[in-house]
Amino acid sequence: MVVAVDKLILEVEARTKEFDNKMRNMQNLLLGMGLSFLFTGMSIKRFFQTMLQSLLETFMLVEGETGPVNEKINELRAAIEYAKWSLMDAAKETGLFDSLTNKIQKAVDWFNSLSEGTKSFIVTLMVLGFVAGTVMMFIGGLLLFLLGPLALLKFMGVGAFIS
Repeated sequence: MVVAVDKLILEVEARTKEFDNKMRNMQNLLLGMGLSFLFTGMSIKRFFQTMLQSLLETFMLVEGETGPVNEKINELRAAIEYAKWSLMDAAKETGLFDSLTNKIQKAVDWFNSLSEGTKSFIVTLMVLGFVAGTVMMFIGGLLLFLLGPLALLKFMGVGAFIS
């Protein structure tokens, strides 16, 4: 009787561990695929958004300012500008806008008072930071993209060698 109970306890422990492993694999799958799709989608969206924006600008240039599409787009732009001005008016009333503008003005004055060599150095650092950030985003997106299929393989049991 004791042996049967011990055997039952061991079987329950084994199934519990198996279930725990499957749930951990499912979490890894969801995390990997989620991040993979998120960042890959952001990159794809930005790429095509830039292409479409360029295409629209070219179309509007070719169509001319009096074309019907251009007129509708100009109406939309005017509505967006009105919304921006409304938000700016609301921001002015809070006093935060004046505070922020003063801080920005002080930063600009400080930058303008620097020597040309220092300004050049700062601009170089900014460009290098932009390039480094772009490269890091690309590598991160690539790694996250690979994380998704890896988690899927592990979940399916193919990745027994990967763990």
